[in-house]
Amino acid sequence: MRLLLRRSVQEHKLLRWRTEFVLWARFELTGGERMLVRKYDMEKGYLTIEGSWRDLRRAGLYAFLPALIIASLFGASFAWYFLVLFGSYAIIAWIIYEQIREAIKMADIINGRDFKSRSAMLMMRRERRMIGYAAAFIHLLEMLKKGEGTDVIELGEEHEGALRLVTDTYAPA
Repeated sequence: MRLLLRRSVQEHKLLRWRTEFVLWARFELTGGERMLVRKYDMEKGYLTIEGSWRDLRRAGLYAFLPALIIASLFGASFAWYFLVLFGSYAIIAWIIYEQIREAIKMADIINGRDFKSRSAMLMMRRERRMIGYAAAFIHLLEMLKKGEGTDVIELGEEHEGALRLVTDTYAPA
């Protein structure tokens, strides 16, 4: 697998003062890797969903006013008002969340996708992330090549433990 990256700069036709930096990224797969992707039906999945909690909070904030307007238009009685308010708020928040979240689908990155940002530094950060995603994807493909076998991992001093022993420091000695 190879990671293909192309950087470019675009100026808007209407807003000449606004410049966007564009990073095009694509995973170029070999025939065997493409067969693994098809075998495990990975094209429908996501490579990553970035900043999902931040985007969910933003969507919730943006959905409040439209939901309030809809509830005031269609909520005839007091009980119906709150039912319409909460129902429309949930639907509108989900629609906005789906539009603003940064999700990278496997099919997009295998076929190539443009990532736009207003800053060159953000474009460089995106490039570093794409390199990390490519390394993780290569590791995933290597695991898929091995199949469904059992791996034995020897743990040594270089591995940090995930669990920590917590003792009661206030107990009498």
